[in-house]
Amino acid sequence: MSAQGQKMVISEGDTSICVGNQITLNASFSIGSFVYFYSANGKAYFLDTISRSWTDANTAAEFNGLSYG
Repeated sequence: MSAQGQKMVISEGDTSICVGNQITLNASFSIGSFVYFYSANGKAYFLDTISRSWTDANTAAEFNGLSYG
């Protein structure tokens, strides 16, 4: 899974970055009502922000292109 077209603006006074310095940017994202939780073993895990039955959550996940397994 990848995010494309994302842009981050670092404004003056936010931090000091010099040529040659390494920086690490972390971003979180959501898909439908599912919010990114963490990654492990090459898989991304999401939490549903809506309280619903397992069956309804699974249907919503599949609708949003997410799957278990």
